[in-house]
Parts: sequence; structure tokens; C-alpha cells
Amino acid sequence: MIVSSGTWASLEPIPGLAEAQPLTHVEVLELGQLPEHLLVLGGGYVGVELSQAMRRFGSKVTVVDGNGRLMSKEDPDVCEALRRLLADEGIDILLNARIKQVSGKSGDSVSVVVEQNGMEKVLKGSHVLVATGRKPNTEGPWPRIGRR
Repeated sequence: MIVSSGTWASLEPIPGLAEAQPLTHVEVLELGQLPEHLLVLGGGYVGVELSQAMRRFGSKVTVVDGNGRLMSKEDPDVCEALRRLLADEGIDILLNARIKQVSGKSGDSVSVVVEQNGMEKVLKGSHVLVATGRKPNTEGPWPRIGRR
């Protein structure tokens, strides 16, 4: 017997992130307007796919990932080719970046403080998308993030 209970977007314990009401992969596809500047937290499959889609629709996009390369579980040459492709399309990519704090509200104005190579940077955007992983529905607590 297989019980498939599904998953939900995980929310890292970053100060201010939950209060910023971040978008998940579901909400970003249900937006009634195009984000002016989408800050994407996570450079895995979901983050990369939605970054490229939103950039091609016309949004400014910045991807922040704590790993040394996008989609870090893939072969290094593939990751580098993907990074170059996304950069050529105008997507800003910050790797080896640790998110320290989030403030504001997604859909209005959001600031993300990141530390990269020992230096702090403040990223400003109109929306923030959480694409840092999934958790099974068998884990608590309820309610899940998202606006549903």
C-alpha cells in the first residue's frame, strides 16, 4: 500500500519571512498582475523554472541560493550552462548567499538581507517567492504557508 499525502512548500526559519507572506509555486501562478521585481529564494527546479518564466513574461528577477551553484544536485557542467543561460536572459543570480532577514510584504514591497562572501546586501523587490524545498503533509504544524 502506498499513501500519497502530498507535500507543501517549506518555510525556512528566517526572521520576517512568514510575516512577509511569501508566494509559493501555487500563488505565483495565480497572480493577477506581473511582479515588477520577483525575489526568488531557492535555486532548485521550482525556483529556476519560475524565475525563467517570470523573466520571459517581463519581470525583473533575482534568484538567491545558499549553494555554490544552481540546481546543486546536478552535474557541475549542467549547472554552469544553466547559470549562463539564465544570466544571458537577464536574471540576477546570487550564489553562496545566506538569507538573514526579510521585511515588508510580498505584493507590496519586500527587502531581503543576504550575506554573501562576508558582505551584507539588501535586495529590494515587489514580491518574494519561496522555492527552498517541500515537506510532506504528514509533518505539522498546520496551517501551511500560502494564501488559500
